[in-house]
Amino acid sequence: MILEAADLSVHRGQQQILHSLGLVIRPGELVTLIGPNGSGKTTLLRAVAGLQAPSSGTIFADHFPLGKTGRRELAKKIAYLSQSPNTPDGLTVEELVSFGRFPYRRHLLPMTQKDREIVEQVLVSTGMISLRKRPLAALSGGERQKAWIAMTFAQTPELLLLDEPTTYLDPACQMEILQMIRDFSRQPDKSVFMVLHDINSALYVSDRIIVMKEGHIFADGTPAEIVTSKLLRNVFGIPAEILHGREGIPLFVPIFSKGKNEQQL
Repeated sequence: MILEAADLSVHRGQQQILHSLGLVIRPGELVTLIGPNGSGKTTLLRAVAGLQAPSSGTIFADHFPLGKTGRRELAKKIAYLSQSPNTPDGLTVEELVSFGRFPYRRHLLPMTQKDREIVEQVLVSTGMISLRKRPLAALSGGERQKAWIAMTFAQTPELLLLDEPTTYLDPACQMEILQMIRDFSRQPDKSVFMVLHDINSALYVSDRIIVMKEGHIFADGTPAEIVTSKLLRNVFGIPAEILHGREGIPLFVPIFSKGKNEQQL
């Protein structure tokens, strides 16, 4: 599925959050939004998910206006996971993952054999099979986040939208979840559009980076093309040095100014 936004603007009351944005997400791409707090990243993601009505402009899925697509049909194409989803009490991992099959079930009928096979496959591929009967409340933060992402995989979407999927997780959990997300994007006709605050993680996993500032797209391109010391200073106010790691992937290192005591040494 090709997702396109044309001349997209969003207001919240009298305040304009997004200003006439245009973007394209193509099959096979992992695209990450970065930018300061309040730059409009989550608003853009919610608009793409069909959860935030634009003030003007149009979002197209395979050249068809998103606003004219029914919620059930849209959920078969696009899965969205918010930054802090609410976990119902007493729910097990398997029950949560099964929720991903709701768009395909009619009138609350039980899951079909195909539904059960997809849930089983997802539990195996995400490493959650041994935790299938475990209550979500008994899981670690990383395990719980994996369960939520597994639910979106069970939805079998063409486009996966994720808002800060690694927030509050330790580095090992972050790497594991980012690898799951990258593996998903490498399947045929799948793509990922997500928000990350960790710039280096975004540089490492993404095919493209979209940088936002004050509701505008400031830059859009491959990590190597757009992430420079100048951009980090202009967008984030961070003095930084850009290094290059494996396969030429850029890595930013903040430059800390010396404190008053250090300057006197």
